[in-house]
Amino acid sequence: MDIKTLPDDIDALKEIIVDYNSQNLILQEKLNYLLKTIYGQKSEKQKSSTVTSSPNLLDFAGLSLPSKKEEPPVVIETVTVPEHKRKKRGRKPIPEDLPRENVVHDLDEHEKICACGTTLSPIGEEVSEKLDCTPAKIIVERHIRR
Repeated sequence: MDIKTLPDDIDALKEIIVDYNSQNLILQEKLNYLLKTIYGQKSEKQKSSTVTSSPNLLDFAGLSLPSKKEEPPVVIETVTVPEHKRKKRGRKPIPEDLPRENVVHDLDEHEKICACGTTLSPIGEEVSEKLDCTPAKIIVERHIRR
């Protein structure tokens, strides 16, 4: 539009501003959508983005866009899904009713003495079990490392 072709009526000018502003908002939304699809996250788990738009021309004039008819609120039903338990990974524990034989791996007596001369005491122990099968005899060896 040229300045010479603009109408002198204030209401007509306001209507032109509202029309241009609505077109601007539509184009801005299209641009934001295209930028988001091109440069945005590609995952299904997208965060809600707050895209800043250009300032509204009507905000400066103290006007607002014509309001549309209010639609009734959408009711969203929630569906509960029953829980399930996952199977544990790794080996199954060796049954407790099998006989066990303890094999203790310990330091020599001269290695249990600190450089300052005091005797070291065990802090903890690590226990691992191994199933040992001998002909006609099954036994569990428990290796205890101190």
